[in-house]
Amino acid sequence: NELSKFAPPQKTVTYDRPSGEYYKAYFELVSKIYPIPNKSRVITPHIDRWWHIITMMPDLDDDSQAEQERNVYAAFFWSLLNSYINLFDADSERPAYRLKNADEMNLADSSSTLVVSNGTPCDKLYEVMDAFSIYPALVNAVLERAGKELQTDLNAHKAGDRIGIQERLDSFVVSEFNVSDNRARSIFDLPLLLKRSMTTEMFDEDKMLTLLKVEISEIMKYMEQFVQAKDYADEVGAILEEQFNRFIVDIEIEKEYYKDIYHDYLFTNTCYSIAKALDDIGKSSIAKKIREKEKELSRMR
Repeated sequence: NELSKFAPPQKTVTYDRPSGEYYKAYFELVSKIYPIPNKSRVITPHIDRWWHIITMMPDLDDDSQAEQERNVYAAFFWSLLNSYINLFDADSERPAYRLKNADEMNLADSSSTLVVSNGTPCDKLYEVMDAFSIYPALVNAVLERAGKELQTDLNAHKAGDRIGIQERLDSFVVSEFNVSDNRARSIFDLPLLLKRSMTTEMFDEDKMLTLLKVEISEIMKYMEQFVQAKDYADEVGAILEEQFNRFIVDIEIEKEYYKDIYHDYLFTNTCYSIAKALDDIGKSSIAKKIREKEKELSRMR
């Protein structure tokens, strides 16, 4: 990042630097690489065909690495919330996650079935995250589609109507982990559901907490487009509180799969992260209730 042509973009309140010439050219190239070599539009510039993937070869620039990871988590969040990706019955004996309307996204594989690094279809939730991690073009396509949907929501929104994201949150489900009464689940369930879908040695709790923070950040950025500054804290606070309350109900389901869940690092820090986000927007009264609920549950055996 000290060399202008190699430097990633950087934007702060007082500084705005575009990406360097070589940085931009490199990412335009690797964005065309498809995980299955014979379907890729370009040849990898590396000795190893996975070295453009940040989970395989981390970026030298920590900030650039963090931004790329954030984009992966944001795309994962929007793809599930907006139902861009669903679990469908595949041609084989088992279902697979597929991207709806893949032909509209100008991606290399028109079959729409997501694949993991060995080329097999995704049939587990954690594999969807892997599919995003190894296919930067998919991340960009989903984020672009989510941006267009936000604009559509803005154009259609009328004063007094429910905001689009509120309706989608109220109908959010993950079909792989459907509940018996088919009710909506909390978006804050995703880290726990990912943990349930993978082996212990694969699970990274800190990355899942980063996913949670990205979910909250994406909700906040979306809501900034719809509500006035004076109403922002109340509107966002109401969404986060409702999602937390739904999360606590869903925890009763997850207790079947986790031992001593109320003392689990992930549960405790999920509550902490939600409370901190509420503190940051001035809704300390709701944050206090969340911390009290976490303490109450932590006393349970």
